[in-house]
Amino acid sequence: MSRNGLAVSASVALVLAQSGHALGAEAGEGETGVRESAGRFASAVLDGQPGVGSEERTETGGETIDTIAEKYLTTWKVQVEPLVWYWAPSGKVRLPATSGTGGASAGGFSDSGSRVKMADLNIDDPRVSPAGEVHFSIDRFRLTFSGAWYEIGRDQTQADQSFRLGSVEVSAGDTMDVDFEFFTSELTLGYNVWSKDFAADTEGSRREHATPLVLRTYLLGGVRMYHTEFKVRNLSTGGEAGASEWFAEPILGGRAEVEINEVFTMDLQLSGGYWADSDKTVSSIDVAVGFMYRPHPNVGIHLGWRQIAFDLNDGEGVNEFEYDGRLAGLYTGVVIRF
Repeated sequence: MSRNGLAVSASVALVLAQSGHALGAEAGEGETGVRESAGRFASAVLDGQPGVGSEERTETGGETIDTIAEKYLTTWKVQVEPLVWYWAPSGKVRLPATSGTGGASAGGFSDSGSRVKMADLNIDDPRVSPAGEVHFSIDRFRLTFSGAWYEIGRDQTQADQSFRLGSVEVSAGDTMDVDFEFFTSELTLGYNVWSKDFAADTEGSRREHATPLVLRTYLLGGVRMYHTEFKVRNLSTGGEAGASEWFAEPILGGRAEVEINEVFTMDLQLSGGYWADSDKTVSSIDVAVGFMYRPHPNVGIHLGWRQIAFDLNDGEGVNEFEYDGRLAGLYTGVVIRF
């Protein structure tokens, strides 16, 4: 048989095998079992072709039976995760003395004052906030876009101690209005540098009884962005200060996933970034640990913990803004795969 005819036979066989993929999944046959069944089915079809040797039988235009099965019986291509994040901010903030009522004269001050703790502004409480991720899987590559939002407002909250934030002087007992918003998003491209299927590598009769266990590791690169906004008003004296800032940085990192029985997945991701431009600098470390349970191949639940620590700085002297902070907490949500 010609190579073209052989390729057509293999493709037809695998397309027919693919049509049984959904039935196999419903019957409890996992992804690995379905792929192996497809390979056996295609091989059996080719075995029936006269004049096809074992070497030729596993090659169709440069592709092996396994690679063809991989092509037609791929795993998910798109994964969407609407999430909620129960997290709280911490750290210290410094606002420009030229903002608010400070004006061009910076209220007569020569700097932006001391760094004030988020706890002293009474805006360090945990809140349920929206977050989400979208992943696109293409061969060994994974493109991910994610974002998260936090917002808190304190009306007529009382200061526990004295401080100066920008040009606003606050004494213990003063009444304040404080607003804080924080948004972060990132776009990353990951490459699967190494994977191991422990069950497939099990030798002998033990392979049939081995628990499917797959380890995947990725290298990541991309960009992370931040937007933060602070507003502080001393209701006792009338002084105001505030800032609205955008930052961006390149990031590098890694990710590891362990998938058990094609149902449970544990993941660990670590990334860090740095950027300096003129008088604006940003740096960060982000770590996330998650657990996923998928009772259905296309639907699951994701639960985990994430902390992102960062240092955002813009300007100097009376124009200086700084937020040296962290946001951390639990997240959970639904996983939908296509």
